[in-house]
Amino acid sequence: MEVLIRRLERYFDAKKLTVNVGKMKVMRFRKGGGRQKQVDCGWKGKRIEEVKEFKYLGYTFKKNGKQDGHIKERVKKAYEGHEADSFYVLFLFYLIAAYLMADQGYDVWLGNNRGNIYSRNHTSISPKDKCFWDFSFHELGLYDLPAIIDYVIEITGSSRIFYVGHSQGSTQFFVMISTFPEYNSKIILMGGLAPAAYTSNIRGPVTKLAQLTYLGVWVGEKFGYPEFGSRSNWGKFLASFLCHNEALTQILCKNIFFLIAGFNEEDLNLANFPVIIGHIPAGASWKQFVHYGQGFINPGYFRHFDYGNIQINFEIYNASEPLEYNLESVTTPVALFSSNNDWLATPEDVNMLRKKLPNIVLDYEFSMNSFNHYDFIWGCRAPHLVFDTLLNLMAKYL
Repeated sequence: MEVLIRRLERYFDAKKLTVNVGKMKVMRFRKGGGRQKQVDCGWKGKRIEEVKEFKYLGYTFKKNGKQDGHIKERVKKAYEGHEADSFYVLFLFYLIAAYLMADQGYDVWLGNNRGNIYSRNHTSISPKDKCFWDFSFHELGLYDLPAIIDYVIEITGSSRIFYVGHSQGSTQFFVMISTFPEYNSKIILMGGLAPAAYTSNIRGPVTKLAQLTYLGVWVGEKFGYPEFGSRSNWGKFLASFLCHNEALTQILCKNIFFLIAGFNEEDLNLANFPVIIGHIPAGASWKQFVHYGQGFINPGYFRHFDYGNIQINFEIYNASEPLEYNLESVTTPVALFSSNNDWLATPEDVNMLRKKLPNIVLDYEFSMNSFNHYDFIWGCRAPHLVFDTLLNLMAKYL
């Protein structure tokens, strides 16, 4: 407890924030039986009142309650209303990279890609219009990410920032720098978790869908690319019913999840699993998946969208084939975190990526066969294996 409070003090000092200690309360959950050792908690020499219970978002936390019971209650409430984000704040506080960085005093900004449930606004186009969904990861790197970075720099007054991206978050970074090399000067360090660029060697059932890539191009260009929609209320109910911790069918949910990302039950936190399942998919365009599929059909290439039509390609690229992204222009220091057990950012594909990038300052490849695509952000060992390593590297660039 004292260590936690000292860390909070450092964070508040770094942000130049003050605390009204008179209104500050602390509560310690009991872990196991027996009497609790008396601990006097203080904030810079002033005593903090310890309480036996407190209320947050309508739920009463009691110090003699079991942690599992609190978690299950929050999961239940997350599905009943719009409290899922609060659940993450409460129980994944030290498991999410953003919060760990904020705890170290960093000013953390979280970007939303267009098309998800939190980013569906447009000045003139409705999500019901087909043209709203006419984008792939190319547009995310061409328009959205530069706009986010410029906004952060404008608001904070910083000339350069750190960038951390998982999976497609790294893809759009490589697209941005390949298109606008001047953004190298705006990034101190790029952290790529499960970096996705080449998709020649993806594994699992997703390869069956990838084989239909150019059928998807034909349908999309003729009828419009549809939304890969976020989970409906019925879908969320079904997921909560089939995937909750006491359900006999949870093993089915886990295996479907593993068939996409790679098998690894060791790092899956079952207490968080129902919430994760309830949030994916969060909304995207089918064109994004089609674009990744083109890398599978055309192995060894990381390039612009192929319209499957020589005439259209000529109109856009002045060439019969789409242009390759120039990864050699990424002079920003890059830290790569990859795994042998990642079925979506496979070792073979990451190896092609590392051969192209000229300034890799850290290449952390997990040789264990038990760390999948999503374990980089949700895995039980992610704080120790990924986030601590990344934070230590970032500190060297301050």
